[in-house]
Amino acid sequence: MRDHAPWHLALFQAVLTGEIVLVMPLPLQAIPMARLATIGRPAIVLLCDDGPVSEGPAGWVCAPHAFRWAQASIINGTGGDAKIYAAGVDAAREIKRVTICDTASAHFDAWRDCAAAQGDKPILGFRPPPGGRHPDLAS
Repeated sequence: MRDHAPWHLALFQAVLTGEIVLVMPLPLQAIPMARLATIGRPAIVLLCDDGPVSEGPAGWVCAPHAFRWAQASIINGTGGDAKIYAAGVDAAREIKRVTICDTASAHFDAWRDCAAAQGDKPILGFRPPPGGRHPDLAS
């Protein structure tokens, strides 16, 4: 894992120590929300919609449900940054239910709007600096 996606390491460490439950659905998968509601531990739903085939929330069946379930959400359109996922774990420890969406910067607004449409809850968003984009397909 360290070589593949080191920015997610805080999530997997928290799973291994039993601190959180991590759900990573695929775009066309539903999340067993009733079962997730019965878990007594903090939980994170991680939606990985970045990369060259990013679809935005319209391509994810579970997107509205994941944001409605969450007490707070993180929308990350900047690429891997370990601090963002560590903050997600910290948030889950405090408020129990967090949805994190990794997205291409081109779909950042659509994901933020999807999260905002599911209730008046905090949304922490990360965008690339002006002129930047994620993923940077030129490199």
